[in-house]
Amino acid sequence: MSEDKFLSDYSPRDAVWDTQRTLTDSVGGIYQIAAEFERYALRMASCSGLLRFGWSTIMETGETAPTAS
Repeated sequence: MSEDKFLSDYSPRDAVWDTQRTLTDSVGGIYQIAAEFERYALRMASCSGLLRFGWSTIMETGETAPTAS
């Protein structure tokens, strides 16, 4: 049984994204009720389900920094 994980579990400063995801899920649920908007609900449900981490180079300074997409 998998347990939902929140971004704030890993980075407390990113709690705002948990709020946005919760709002997106709520609106998606409303769209799911109306047949003509079901496709929007599906798009919202699939959006940002996977977070990828990597490194990017800051062109101005040549420094590398962690990124998420």
